[in-house]
Amino acid sequence: MPDLRTVYSDLITSGMHLLLLVFAFRANERRVWIGTLAVISVISFFAWFSTNRRRLAIDDHPTAQVTSAPQGYVELFGTCRIPPGNSPVSLRAEEVSLGIGHAWFRYRVDRRSSDRKWAHVRSGCSEQGFMLDDGTGQCYVDPENAEVVTSHKRVWYEEDYRYTEWFIVPHDELYAIGEFTSVNGGGTVGVSDADMRNLLAQWKKDPTEMVRRFDRNNDGQVDGEEWDEARKAAKEELEDRHKETRHQPSIHMMCAPRDGRVFLISNLDPRRLVRKYLFWAWFHLAVFIAAGAVAVGMAAGTLSFLSR
Repeated sequence: MPDLRTVYSDLITSGMHLLLLVFAFRANERRVWIGTLAVISVISFFAWFSTNRRRLAIDDHPTAQVTSAPQGYVELFGTCRIPPGNSPVSLRAEEVSLGIGHAWFRYRVDRRSSDRKWAHVRSGCSEQGFMLDDGTGQCYVDPENAEVVTSHKRVWYEEDYRYTEWFIVPHDELYAIGEFTSVNGGGTVGVSDADMRNLLAQWKKDPTEMVRRFDRNNDGQVDGEEWDEARKAAKEELEDRHKETRHQPSIHMMCAPRDGRVFLISNLDPRRLVRKYLFWAWFHLAVFIAAGAVAVGMAAGTLSFLSR
């Protein structure tokens, strides 16, 4: 199945409510109504919590600029680009090409059965990342485990198959909130003990060169003060490497937060996303309260409108 977060989970939750109500109407029994309304109330509570969590994540974090963004949980807004050296994603499924020209896409294939109903055949999404360019710099976005909300959807039919795509294209406006990290450049740190051990271990693999460089008393081995000199030389070499690295542009990346916070990518304006999540948060909260209140009332015997 496609990721329900991507395929408008709020609408799907509302559809589940409707199916449960239909089931309760057909049963038309008090205990079934109480159980159904209690289940609807619980579903709505978790839907409210999930939707409100996304709204707060967007509302509570100001948009940062790529070149000056702090390390950690960050919100960015810019333009979608294809990474240098890459080409837009595409997938060949049977005789159909999916995702042509897209920066990211998710697809679903259904087949019509003999009773004219659609059955799921397969689904998937592209794994290739893309760039977010906000004019100050570029950030590579890895979409793995992201919730993707897109305004682009395409559906078409070929023989007994139905193909559905949700996608983001190059040059779309792009909003992303997730774990931001920078490597090299501003992200470079000083010489560590691990760096020193690794470099000295590499040098030890060539003992002849070690003796040539550091054997000052010509006894055929490196010991005592000579080994201290080798460590000093290793530190100086690593510091020189880091100086060169600091002059290189930083590489910025965004991926799923390790602490489980919201990782959201969208080609919608963040203000529109906030309005969308706010509407559904109020909707789910209202259903949670109403369904719960009716279920409690029926259980207490203060509400009764059933034939049995």
